[in-house]
Amino acid sequence: MKSVRSSAKDIIKRLANLGLRRLEVETILGIAFPSMDVLLLWSSSWIAYSLSFKSELDVERFQPGWYFILPITTIFTVSFLIAGIVLRLYVEPTRISAVVRSTRVGSGVLSALFLTIGILYFMSPARLEPSRLFLAVLGMASFLMVLGGRTLMTRMIRWLAAYGIGLEKVLILGDGREARAVHELFSKHQARRYKLAGYVTGSDTADAEPSGMLGSKLGSLDSLATIIKRHSIDKMVLAIPGLHTEQVLNVANLCSDNRVALWILPDHFQLMISRVDEDELAGLPLMTISEVRLKGVSRVVKRLVDILISALLLVFASGIMVAVAIAIRLTGSGSVFFAQQRMGRDGRKFMMLKFRSMRLDADLEGQGWTVENDDRTTTVGRFIRRFSMDELPQLINVLRGEMSLVGPRPELPDYVREFARRYPRYMQRHHEKAGMTGWAQVNGLRGDVSISERTLYDLYYVENWSVGLDMQILLRTVLEVLRGRAY
Repeated sequence: MKSVRSSAKDIIKRLANLGLRRLEVETILGIAFPSMDVLLLWSSSWIAYSLSFKSELDVERFQPGWYFILPITTIFTVSFLIAGIVLRLYVEPTRISAVVRSTRVGSGVLSALFLTIGILYFMSPARLEPSRLFLAVLGMASFLMVLGGRTLMTRMIRWLAAYGIGLEKVLILGDGREARAVHELFSKHQARRYKLAGYVTGSDTADAEPSGMLGSKLGSLDSLATIIKRHSIDKMVLAIPGLHTEQVLNVANLCSDNRVALWILPDHFQLMISRVDEDELAGLPLMTISEVRLKGVSRVVKRLVDILISALLLVFASGIMVAVAIAIRLTGSGSVFFAQQRMGRDGRKFMMLKFRSMRLDADLEGQGWTVENDDRTTTVGRFIRRFSMDELPQLINVLRGEMSLVGPRPELPDYVREFARRYPRYMQRHHEKAGMTGWAQVNGLRGDVSISERTLYDLYYVENWSVGLDMQILLRTVLEVLRGRAY
């Protein structure tokens, strides 16, 4: 056992000594992930073949050889790889969340199955009839194996990053509020193959150490070329709002010359966050800021999904809701439910329902954000808040059309008026129905947090809505609820 451990350590040390740069790592991953997918898809095909034709599942006793499923597996594998490219399965695969990874792999498998069935129907219908069970098992096995393989690969890469293998050196351009926010995010995700090299200021006359430590100051934009080479920078984050177009272009050209990736962080309320599409007018290339996505058929689809899922959840959660109501009633006085006026779509007010989780005299201390270990909550209230069970009655609001399952969280009218004065574009989050959960909430922005940052996330959701985004938010919400991270 000791010899195995020492051998592993030696391999890790040799890999670390290679000093692999970002482009080299991306090249390796660009080959490794598709190759792994092909291997796992063919392994899934062997499993499906064994279960479908070599076991008791084969009710028709049809037992072909590998020659029969070889073209089916080939079509399925090629279809999955094409779907994977379209669904961005191979674009920075180690940096996406588990929910997004599951969604993309599932979509890739389903797309490959539909393509395979369609091709077989037109080219070889004789193979399709006895292959129905095989295709069903192939789809399930492929999803589980590809998802499992990608999860293990991602964890292995992040584990190697802890030893300095494949780390990306990141330079922050700026020393203001935006730069400090970027620094904080990167500090939280150091294990994800990022290493902060330091920061540079907009000019040589900037303060040596701004408020909010950003690490080592490496210089200014004027000396950026030297800094990139001296510190082997792999990625830069431009976080200097108000920079002139010429300066931004100079930074971008410098990054291109040195093969450095560049992320540009817009000021929260100085740039539209809508989808940007390519367009043209008489041959002139243009960039189009897309309109709000929820309109026409999209709005109808979202409403139908709300009705279907909220009705099912009310049925399945009815037992939990009854138990919570009994517990609240037995341990305190007053109503089981708590109704409070909130602001919905287009400024319409409605009464939002919740299970009572606070003392009856909680509002006497004044309205305020709910914080962790809030002494206004009851014993039962703390428990149901932790697992978000206090919000289950809002499923009734969803059925009544006052709320949606996913959307910006509703606020008190007084708060809305105050925030509308203080934060530009705040009221645009009210273009859609308020939601039980939202993009801001699954990204950790709930309770007493920055309103400007939460508004940014809400506007992103409103302007980039899709059924897939709703499903991703709902899945992430379930994970957060199971982990008991609410309060």
